[in-house]
Amino acid sequence: MSRSLFHRLCFAGSAIALFGAAQAQIPTKCVEIESILADACNNACSNAQEGENEMFRFMVGPAPITLGDLTAQWATANSFLGWVQNTTTASLTAQLNATITNCGWLLEPPNGVIPAGRRVLGITSTDMCVAGNSFASLSDTLYVIFQNQGNTFGHFKNTNNGTTITSWPSGTQSFRTFILSVPSEACSDSVTYNLSQMVNQFGSYGGDYVQNDGSTLVVGWPGAPTVTYVNHGCQAPFTPLTADITTDPVAVLCGSTIELNAVATGNVVSVHWSGGAGTFSNVVTNNTPTRLQQARPGYRPVLLCGGPLR
Repeated sequence: MSRSLFHRLCFAGSAIALFGAAQAQIPTKCVEIESILADACNNACSNAQEGENEMFRFMVGPAPITLGDLTAQWATANSFLGWVQNTTTASLTAQLNATITNCGWLLEPPNGVIPAGRRVLGITSTDMCVAGNSFASLSDTLYVIFQNQGNTFGHFKNTNNGTTITSWPSGTQSFRTFILSVPSEACSDSVTYNLSQMVNQFGSYGGDYVQNDGSTLVVGWPGAPTVTYVNHGCQAPFTPLTADITTDPVAVLCGSTIELNAVATGNVVSVHWSGGAGTFSNVVTNNTPTRLQQARPGYRPVLLCGGPLR
Protein backbone atom coordinates (compact mmCIF):
# COMPACT_ATOMS: atom_id res chain seq x y z
CA MET A 1 0.00 0.00 0.00
CA SER A 2 1.44 3.41 -0.83
CA ARG A 3 0.38 6.94 -0.15
CA SER A 4 1.82 9.85 -2.10
CA LEU A 5 2.71 12.81 0.06
CA PHE A 6 3.54 15.79 -2.12
CA HIS A 7 2.42 16.83 -5.56
CA ARG A 8 5.35 19.24 -5.86
CA LEU A 9 8.53 18.39 -3.99
CA CYS A 10 12.23 18.33 -4.95
CA PHE A 11 12.99 15.18 -2.94
CA ALA A 12 12.92 11.54 -3.95
CA GLY A 13 12.28 9.34 -0.96
CA SER A 14 10.24 6.70 0.75
CA ALA A 15 9.14 5.58 4.19
CA ILE A 16 8.97 1.88 4.89
CA ALA A 17 7.07 0.56 7.89
CA LEU A 18 8.23 -2.87 9.03
CA PHE A 19 5.68 -5.11 10.74
CA GLY A 20 5.75 -8.41 12.57
CA ALA A 21 4.50 -10.30 15.59
CA ALA A 22 4.95 -8.01 18.57
CA GLN A 23 4.90 -9.47 22.06
CA ALA A 24 1.48 -9.11 23.66
CA GLN A 25 0.18 -9.15 27.19
CA ILE A 26 -0.87 -12.65 28.27
CA PRO A 27 -4.36 -12.84 29.83
CA THR A 28 -4.62 -13.83 33.46
CA LYS A 29 -7.73 -15.91 32.80
CA CYS A 30 -8.12 -18.88 30.44
CA VAL A 31 -9.22 -16.97 27.31
CA GLU A 32 -9.94 -13.42 26.18
CA ILE A 33 -12.11 -12.82 23.10
CA GLU A 34 -10.58 -10.07 20.95
CA SER A 35 -12.62 -9.83 17.74
CA ILE A 36 -15.65 -11.32 15.96
CA LEU A 37 -16.41 -11.26 12.24
CA ALA A 38 -20.16 -11.31 12.84
CA ASP A 39 -21.28 -10.65 9.26
CA ALA A 40 -19.02 -12.75 7.05
CA CYS A 41 -18.75 -12.51 3.28
CA ASN A 42 -19.78 -15.57 1.29
CA ASN A 43 -20.25 -14.28 -2.27
CA ALA A 44 -16.89 -15.47 -3.58
CA CYS A 45 -17.91 -19.14 -3.72
CA SER A 46 -20.96 -20.72 -5.28
CA ASN A 47 -23.57 -21.83 -2.75
CA ALA A 48 -21.45 -20.70 0.23
CA GLN A 49 -23.36 -19.91 3.41
CA GLU A 50 -22.53 -17.08 5.79
CA GLY A 51 -22.72 -19.41 8.78
CA GLU A 52 -19.88 -21.47 7.31
CA ASN A 53 -17.55 -18.47 7.02
CA GLU A 54 -17.85 -16.57 10.29
CA MET A 55 -14.76 -16.21 12.45
CA PHE A 56 -13.59 -14.94 15.80
CA ARG A 57 -10.21 -14.29 17.37
CA PHE A 58 -9.18 -14.87 20.97
CA MET A 59 -6.07 -15.10 23.11
CA VAL A 60 -5.15 -18.01 25.36
CA GLY A 61 -4.22 -17.34 28.98
CA PRO A 62 -1.38 -18.75 31.09
CA ALA A 63 -2.20 -22.43 30.47
CA PRO A 64 -2.40 -24.42 27.21
CA ILE A 65 -5.84 -25.58 26.06
CA THR A 66 -6.70 -28.84 24.34
CA LEU A 67 -9.30 -28.56 21.59
CA GLY A 68 -11.56 -31.03 23.38
CA ASP A 69 -11.64 -28.72 26.40
CA LEU A 70 -12.75 -25.58 24.55
CA THR A 71 -16.45 -24.98 23.98
CA ALA A 72 -18.49 -22.22 22.39
CA GLN A 73 -21.98 -20.94 23.06
CA TRP A 74 -22.97 -19.07 19.93
CA ALA A 75 -25.00 -15.87 19.86
CA THR A 76 -27.74 -17.68 17.91
CA ALA A 77 -29.61 -20.96 18.39
CA ASN A 78 -26.85 -22.97 16.66
CA SER A 79 -25.48 -25.90 18.60
CA PHE A 80 -21.74 -26.17 19.16
CA LEU A 81 -20.50 -29.04 16.96
CA GLY A 82 -16.99 -29.38 18.39
CA TRP A 83 -13.58 -28.63 16.92
CA VAL A 84 -11.97 -30.88 14.33
CA GLN A 85 -8.36 -31.26 13.23
CA ASN A 86 -7.66 -33.61 10.32
CA THR A 87 -6.46 -33.72 6.72
CA THR A 88 -9.31 -31.41 5.67
CA THR A 89 -8.31 -28.71 8.15
CA ALA A 90 -4.65 -29.14 7.20
CA SER A 91 -5.57 -28.55 3.56
CA LEU A 92 -7.69 -25.49 4.43
CA THR A 93 -4.86 -24.03 6.51
CA ALA A 94 -2.42 -24.49 3.62
CA GLN A 95 -4.86 -22.86 1.19
CA LEU A 96 -5.36 -19.88 3.50
CA ASN A 97 -1.60 -19.47 4.01
CA ALA A 98 -1.15 -19.39 0.23
CA THR A 99 -3.34 -16.26 0.11
CA ILE A 100 -1.27 -14.28 2.63
CA THR A 101 0.89 -11.64 0.95
CA ASN A 102 2.28 -10.11 4.15
CA CYS A 103 4.45 -11.77 6.79
CA GLY A 104 1.67 -13.54 8.73
CA TRP A 105 1.10 -17.28 9.07
CA LEU A 106 -1.57 -19.70 10.26
CA LEU A 107 -0.74 -22.80 12.30
CA GLU A 108 -2.89 -25.65 13.51
CA PRO A 109 -2.42 -26.47 17.23
CA PRO A 110 0.30 -29.15 17.55
CA ASN A 111 -1.32 -32.43 18.61
CA GLY A 112 -4.56 -30.53 19.18
CA VAL A 113 -3.14 -28.39 22.00
CA ILE A 114 -3.16 -24.58 21.77
CA PRO A 115 -0.05 -23.20 23.55
CA ALA A 116 -0.41 -20.67 26.35
CA GLY A 117 -0.30 -16.98 25.52
CA ARG A 118 -1.11 -17.38 21.81
CA ARG A 119 -3.67 -15.76 19.56
CA VAL A 120 -6.17 -18.08 17.91
CA LEU A 121 -8.57 -17.72 15.00
CA GLY A 122 -11.75 -19.78 15.22
CA ILE A 123 -13.54 -20.61 11.95
CA THR A 124 -17.11 -21.85 12.16
CA SER A 125 -16.96 -24.63 9.54
CA THR A 126 -14.67 -26.79 7.45
CA ASP A 127 -17.06 -25.97 4.59
CA MET A 128 -15.69 -22.42 4.52
CA CYS A 129 -15.07 -20.45 1.32
CA VAL A 130 -11.31 -19.86 1.33
CA ALA A 131 -11.66 -16.83 -0.98
CA GLY A 132 -14.55 -15.34 0.98
CA ASN A 133 -12.73 -13.23 3.59
CA SER A 134 -9.21 -12.02 2.88
CA PHE A 135 -6.11 -13.02 4.84
CA ALA A 136 -3.77 -11.16 2.48
CA SER A 137 -2.57 -8.49 4.92
CA LEU A 138 -2.16 -10.75 7.96
CA SER A 139 1.10 -9.82 9.71
CA ASP A 140 0.78 -11.93 12.87
CA THR A 141 1.17 -15.66 13.53
CA LEU A 142 -2.19 -17.12 14.55
CA TYR A 143 -3.23 -20.60 15.53
CA VAL A 144 -6.34 -21.64 13.62
CA ILE A 145 -9.13 -24.02 14.67
CA PHE A 146 -12.22 -25.21 12.79
CA GLN A 147 -15.68 -26.19 13.99
CA ASN A 148 -17.10 -29.38 12.50
CA GLN A 149 -19.25 -28.84 9.43
CA GLY A 150 -23.02 -28.84 9.73
CA ASN A 151 -24.15 -25.37 10.78
CA THR A 152 -25.12 -23.19 7.82
CA PHE A 153 -27.22 -20.70 9.75
CA GLY A 154 -25.25 -17.79 11.23
CA HIS A 155 -23.55 -18.07 14.61
CA PHE A 156 -23.51 -14.32 15.25
CA LYS A 157 -26.65 -12.28 14.70
CA ASN A 158 -26.25 -9.44 12.17
CA THR A 159 -27.43 -5.85 12.33
CA ASN A 160 -31.12 -5.07 12.84
CA ASN A 161 -30.93 -1.68 11.14
CA GLY A 162 -33.14 -1.18 8.08
CA THR A 163 -32.19 -1.36 4.41
CA THR A 164 -31.95 2.44 4.17
CA ILE A 165 -28.47 3.74 4.97
CA THR A 166 -28.49 6.31 7.79
CA SER A 167 -25.90 8.14 9.85
CA TRP A 168 -27.44 6.83 13.07
CA PRO A 169 -28.79 3.42 14.12
CA SER A 170 -32.38 2.97 12.94
CA GLY A 171 -32.92 -0.37 14.68
CA THR A 172 -33.92 -0.80 18.30
CA GLN A 173 -31.36 -1.87 20.87
CA SER A 174 -31.05 -5.66 20.77
CA PHE A 175 -28.29 -7.57 22.53
CA ARG A 176 -26.65 -10.92 21.81
CA THR A 177 -23.91 -12.74 23.74
CA PHE A 178 -21.11 -15.04 22.62
CA ILE A 179 -19.39 -17.23 25.24
CA LEU A 180 -16.12 -19.15 24.98
CA SER A 181 -15.43 -21.60 27.82
CA VAL A 182 -12.81 -23.97 29.21
CA PRO A 183 -14.89 -26.27 31.45
CA SER A 184 -11.91 -28.01 33.09
CA GLU A 185 -10.80 -24.65 34.46
CA ALA A 186 -14.36 -23.51 35.25
CA CYS A 187 -13.45 -20.45 33.22
CA SER A 188 -15.06 -18.53 30.38
CA ASP A 189 -15.11 -15.22 28.55
CA SER A 190 -18.16 -13.56 27.02
CA VAL A 191 -18.97 -10.64 24.76
CA THR A 192 -22.35 -8.96 24.62
CA TYR A 193 -23.01 -6.67 21.67
CA ASN A 194 -25.80 -4.43 20.37
CA LEU A 195 -27.13 -5.34 16.92
CA SER A 196 -28.17 -1.76 16.18
CA GLN A 197 -24.58 -0.51 16.64
CA MET A 198 -23.10 -2.75 13.95
CA VAL A 199 -21.76 -0.71 11.05
CA ASN A 200 -21.80 -1.20 7.30
CA GLN A 201 -18.87 -0.93 4.88
CA PHE A 202 -19.26 2.87 4.78
CA GLY A 203 -18.98 3.25 8.56
CA SER A 204 -22.65 4.14 8.83
CA TYR A 205 -25.76 2.07 9.56
CA GLY A 206 -28.23 0.00 7.58
CA GLY A 207 -28.21 -0.95 3.92
CA ASP A 208 -28.57 -4.25 2.12
CA TYR A 209 -26.85 -7.43 3.23
CA VAL A 210 -23.86 -6.97 0.91
CA GLN A 211 -23.25 -3.45 2.22
CA ASN A 212 -23.17 -4.87 5.76
CA ASP A 213 -20.79 -7.72 4.93
CA GLY A 214 -17.64 -7.44 7.04
CA SER A 215 -19.31 -6.04 10.15
CA THR A 216 -16.87 -6.83 12.96
CA LEU A 217 -16.63 -6.44 16.72
CA VAL A 218 -13.31 -5.46 18.30
CA VAL A 219 -13.23 -6.39 21.98
CA GLY A 220 -10.98 -4.73 24.55
CA TRP A 221 -9.59 -6.49 27.62
CA PRO A 222 -8.68 -6.98 30.49
CA GLY A 223 -11.59 -6.15 32.72
CA ALA A 224 -15.14 -5.82 31.48
CA PRO A 225 -15.15 -6.22 27.69
CA THR A 226 -15.40 -3.02 25.67
CA VAL A 227 -16.87 -3.43 22.20
CA THR A 228 -15.95 -1.27 19.21
CA TYR A 229 -17.95 -1.71 16.00
CA VAL A 230 -15.90 -1.62 12.77
CA ASN A 231 -16.15 -2.86 9.19
CA HIS A 232 -13.03 -3.71 7.15
CA GLY A 233 -15.03 -5.33 4.37
CA CYS A 234 -14.43 -8.93 3.37
CA GLN A 235 -11.47 -9.54 5.66
CA ALA A 236 -10.78 -12.04 8.44
CA PRO A 237 -11.01 -10.54 11.96
CA PHE A 238 -7.52 -9.14 12.46
CA THR A 239 -6.33 -5.54 12.48
CA PRO A 240 -5.24 -4.70 8.92
CA LEU A 241 -1.83 -3.14 8.36
CA THR A 242 -1.98 0.53 7.50
CA ALA A 243 0.74 3.13 7.28
CA ASP A 244 -0.09 6.71 6.36
CA ILE A 245 1.92 9.89 6.11
CA THR A 246 -0.25 12.48 7.81
CA THR A 247 1.73 15.61 6.91
CA ASP A 248 -0.36 17.95 4.75
CA PRO A 249 0.94 18.44 1.19
CA VAL A 250 3.01 21.61 0.77
CA ALA A 251 5.65 22.89 -1.69
CA VAL A 252 9.16 22.75 -0.20
CA LEU A 253 12.40 24.21 -1.61
CA CYS A 254 15.53 22.11 -1.99
CA GLY A 255 17.88 22.51 0.96
CA SER A 256 15.13 23.29 3.45
CA THR A 257 13.71 21.10 6.21
CA ILE A 258 10.23 19.68 6.71
CA GLU A 259 8.85 17.50 9.49
CA LEU A 260 7.18 14.34 8.18
CA ASN A 261 4.62 12.58 10.37
CA ALA A 262 3.27 9.06 9.86
CA VAL A 263 0.84 6.76 11.63
CA ALA A 264 1.29 2.98 11.46
CA THR A 265 -1.41 0.65 12.77
CA GLY A 266 -1.51 -3.10 13.09
CA ASN A 267 0.96 -5.46 14.74
CA VAL A 268 3.86 -3.00 14.43
CA VAL A 269 7.38 -4.00 15.43
CA SER A 270 9.31 -1.06 14.01
CA VAL A 271 9.08 1.88 11.64
CA HIS A 272 11.86 2.91 9.28
CA TRP A 273 12.15 5.93 6.98
CA SER A 274 14.54 5.71 4.04
CA GLY A 275 15.33 6.74 0.49
CA GLY A 276 15.78 9.76 -1.72
CA ALA A 277 18.32 12.56 -1.89
CA GLY A 278 17.64 13.78 1.62
CA THR A 279 18.49 13.16 5.25
CA PHE A 280 16.17 11.91 8.00
CA SER A 281 17.13 13.12 11.45
CA ASN A 282 15.65 9.99 13.05
CA VAL A 283 14.69 7.02 10.89
CA VAL A 284 12.88 4.94 13.54
CA THR A 285 10.16 7.24 14.85
CA ASN A 286 6.73 8.11 13.47
CA ASN A 287 7.75 11.74 13.03
CA THR A 288 11.12 13.03 11.82
CA PRO A 289 12.47 16.33 10.41
CA THR A 290 13.86 15.77 6.91
CA ARG A 291 16.40 17.95 5.11
CA LEU A 292 15.69 18.07 1.39
CA GLN A 293 18.90 18.07 -0.59
CA GLN A 294 19.64 18.25 -4.29
CA ALA A 295 17.14 16.31 -6.35
CA ARG A 296 15.09 16.65 -9.48
CA PRO A 297 11.73 18.45 -9.14
CA GLY A 298 8.59 16.39 -9.13
CA TYR A 299 9.75 13.55 -6.86
CA ARG A 300 7.56 12.51 -3.95
CA PRO A 301 8.11 10.54 -0.74
CA VAL A 302 5.73 7.60 -0.36
CA LEU A 303 4.95 5.38 2.61
CA LEU A 304 4.90 1.62 2.15
CA CYS A 305 3.62 -1.12 4.46
CA GLY A 306 5.70 -4.23 5.01
CA GLY A 307 7.48 -4.30 1.67
CA PRO A 308 10.13 -2.72 -0.57
CA LEU A 309 9.72 0.47 -2.54
CA ARG A 310 7.83 -0.24 -5.73
